[in-house]
Amino acid sequence: MIVKIILLCVCTIIEFSTSNGTTYEAINKLTADLLDGYNPDTVPVKNSTTIVHVNIAFRLFAIPKLDPVTGLIQAVFTPMCLWTDEIMTWDPANYSNIQIVNFKEEDIWHPSLLLATPLKFAATGGYGQRIQVNANGNAEWMPGEVWESSCRFIMKFWPFDKHTCNIEFLHADFKADKVQLHHLMFDESNYIPNSEWTLEGLSATTLTRLNYSVIKYSFKLKRESTFYVLTLILPITFLGISSELVFLLPVESGERVGFSITLMLTMTTFLAIVSDVIPKTATPPSLMAVFVFLLVMFSIMELILAILSLVLFHRTDDINIHKL
Repeated sequence: MIVKIILLCVCTIIEFSTSNGTTYEAINKLTADLLDGYNPDTVPVKNSTTIVHVNIAFRLFAIPKLDPVTGLIQAVFTPMCLWTDEIMTWDPANYSNIQIVNFKEEDIWHPSLLLATPLKFAATGGYGQRIQVNANGNAEWMPGEVWESSCRFIMKFWPFDKHTCNIEFLHADFKADKVQLHHLMFDESNYIPNSEWTLEGLSATTLTRLNYSVIKYSFKLKRESTFYVLTLILPITFLGISSELVFLLPVESGERVGFSITLMLTMTTFLAIVSDVIPKTATPPSLMAVFVFLLVMFSIMELILAILSLVLFHRTDDINIHKL
């Protein structure tokens, strides 16, 4: 009985090793046959009038940074590209029933997606992502990247602002009569929320610009304002209210001017804080910046009135009045 078990194990190991060796050789032969005469710089169609349709599934992982001052949105996502390569097809029966082969980016044709809304120009790929090809020619490529795109922030209602940032990609190598981009689906299952911004929605639009196929992704974002309400809006509002109490101080105490100066400097500090977190633009101006500026102006007026009240209180009665 023990001998039979040993023989069975030996036969299984031999069969496994043989099948592995045959599959390995078949993969090498299949890869060599497919790449023989293949040009990765040519659109992989048998008829030159055929358009390659690239379907993109948008997999969003995080939006780690938004900077309204520099107009930056940083997003981590993978545009999963799906297309049909008419040249990369084979009969699995001739190659040990191999259904899928992986290729390097530089070995076969793949979409060239160029960021059309950049702070600096960037293109997909170049990080060693493999392209998976099925026997029927269906190809799949997932070029993950951290994208930095420009975005125009309207700060009128800061910090209760909402924005729509657009990230656009165009196929730079071939025009729309050769390659067209299409949106397939959104995948937010692995999305890590941003602590300051809430993602309210995602949308995609396909269009053509200058005869190039373009796909535009729109991010609808809302700022979480609780932090700014507690640390900025409420303190400065209460300071503005308390500045009106300066005239309740007795004139004899001599504290009116000191109290007014302290409040004025505090208001100026808050104005500097606000100017650091919003863009330096006047179209349209931030209502919060206008509000803080008005509080600073009111505090200056109260300082002037406090000084005048002291001058009037301490004036002497021996004033010469000239007769006309």
